[in-house]
Amino acid sequence: MTAVRRLWDRADHPTFQSVDGLDDLVLRNVAQSNRARRLVPEVHDALRTAGVFRMLVPADAGGDDLPYPLALRVVERLARVDGSVAWCGIIGAGSSWFANSLPPHVAEETLWRDPNAASASMFLPNGRATPVEGGFRVSGRWPFVSGCADAGWFVGQCVIPSDVAEADAETTPLHRMAAMPMSELRVHDTWHAAGLRATGSHDVEARDVYVPAARLFELGRPDPRRRAPLARFPFMAMLASSLAAVSVGLARSATDTLGGALARRAQRLERGVDGLLGGAILELAKLEAAERAARTAFFASLDALWDAVVAGEGDFDAASIDVRLVSRHVVAQAADVAGRALRLGGAAALHEEHPLQRASRDAQAAAQHGLFGVAPHEALGRTLVSRRMAPVDAIDA
Repeated sequence: MTAVRRLWDRADHPTFQSVDGLDDLVLRNVAQSNRARRLVPEVHDALRTAGVFRMLVPADAGGDDLPYPLALRVVERLARVDGSVAWCGIIGAGSSWFANSLPPHVAEETLWRDPNAASASMFLPNGRATPVEGGFRVSGRWPFVSGCADAGWFVGQCVIPSDVAEADAETTPLHRMAAMPMSELRVHDTWHAAGLRATGSHDVEARDVYVPAARLFELGRPDPRRRAPLARFPFMAMLASSLAAVSVGLARSATDTLGGALARRAQRLERGVDGLLGGAILELAKLEAAERAARTAFFASLDALWDAVVAGEGDFDAASIDVRLVSRHVVAQAADVAGRALRLGGAAALHEEHPLQRASRDAQAAAQHGLFGVAPHEALGRTLVSRRMAPVDAIDA
């Protein structure tokens, strides 16, 4: 039986080939980026030139409109070299995706004005949007805004208080995302982290910034004129999978690095592979199995959801939940794999810029993202149980 080869299974796509050639440049700048706690200009410009930031922008807006599974394979490839580069790549590209929720002319004037530019975003409702004539005045401060110093636009979630919103005073306050140019915001130097150190995930503050009403939108709800598959892709599945793709690449980096180190050690021994400690060989086999199984499950669930969206099937709930569950699993699995590989790396892996050290730190940082905490996972568990419950009338019968 011949397997069908999807477009996004191909490593010969131009965007994939472009990032495939960035390894040396990224590795030359790892130490400098980590000291700066952000990507150095040379690396950021290389991502821009390679087309990473325009991956999810529609073709009619000057982007490449890549199938989402292919875009995440590009992210995974970047993460095999450096987690911060991959993280900034998908945040910069993924934040531009929010333009699908804006009216077409507004999208082209803001997030898609320069399809090669990175954007930034944060979903915590830390802003307050007060209605004024023609729009809103937004004030607030958002933490963990990765890549903010290199972004052209920022999208942050705001609360429109019920006492000033066009709603009953007793209703829940409205939550809306607001698109604002970074030139009107202030970046606070707050990112001093061990993992994903070069992502520049500082705080961003808005102080009474005027935002036209057309630049506020509801999270996860595309403009009805947007019918492309990417615009209709479930938001929570997109968010979870975009970050998990980084972890998938980090796990691969850890096993490749450890396997390479063991191979070089065996070549120096008289007995070759037979001279290696059995425990190290067994552990490598276990880590490879865990990494490969996680990667296979991740892309299988992602491809299935993408197929459903492309086919126009109305209910994506089950496939979306699968992606979110598998994403959380692979993030946890990657942190475990990278940590165990680090422990087998010996004294050399103690150095800050050693690939095993970086992969372990970055994978652990990704696992500590709020999206992969206990509460979201518990909520998914409740959904799974609810789906298995019999209807009330069936129980009564």
